[in-house]
Amino acid sequence: MADHLNPSDNGASHFSRTGSEASVDASLSSGATNRNTGKRAAAGGKPSHQPNYFIAVPVSNPGIHEAASTVHQGILEKNAALQPAMVSITKSHITLMVLRLDGDEDIAKARLALDACHAKLTCAPDKPTWPVAVPFRGLSHFNHSVLYIDPVESDGLTRLHHMAGIVESCFADHGLHTPDARNKFTPHLTLMKLSKAPELRRKNIKRIHTEVYEAFREHDFGVEHISRLQLCSMTLPQDAKTGYYFCEKEVDLLLS
Repeated sequence: MADHLNPSDNGASHFSRTGSEASVDASLSSGATNRNTGKRAAAGGKPSHQPNYFIAVPVSNPGIHEAASTVHQGILEKNAALQPAMVSITKSHITLMVLRLDGDEDIAKARLALDACHAKLTCAPDKPTWPVAVPFRGLSHFNHSVLYIDPVESDGLTRLHHMAGIVESCFADHGLHTPDARNKFTPHLTLMKLSKAPELRRKNIKRIHTEVYEAFREHDFGVEHISRLQLCSMTLPQDAKTGYYFCEKEVDLLLS
């Protein structure tokens, strides 16, 4: 198990709950957060309840990265103005849960909860084998504002849902709950989202039109082999070399 990581082989898109896209955007745009306090006052001096950490499964398959880059390039050939909405491939990950951690005590709880996740996922009665293969194929969207790669229905996707449930349960056992508890876990690998580029709305670009990605709607992106689980920060400085998120802690699911 490793602490304070900034992985070099991870790459930008992510799975998340459908309701967490906006909250993640707000956290990422709110500026740096002091790791020792984890707090940032909102207007009127009230503490923020926006999530500032998330549980991630890194997506590091170079084939998926290359295919995602091809889609980016294809879309920009259709409409170069969409460049600001592209999600950086250097941050590719699957988000299983978002959290609000305020201070060292919360962070310590989260680190223990991640260890508990590792124990359950690697020492379960059925002794699941790792890594878990999750294939990706085709493109879909949320309200024409988020474009994402679809995971294929498979044993791997079923395991991913099970994994997300265990993560939420372990963190709840340590007194940590997601602000998005009412939202259904909807696996998706994000390629672009308009919410990260508010300047596009000023240019009257309010939706991602089907014609810009039509050629890739059934594209085969490859298979990710899941083997790691990370506690990452949305607000702390990202790795200067890789561009990946600050990783507070990582557990290796290949090790029991």
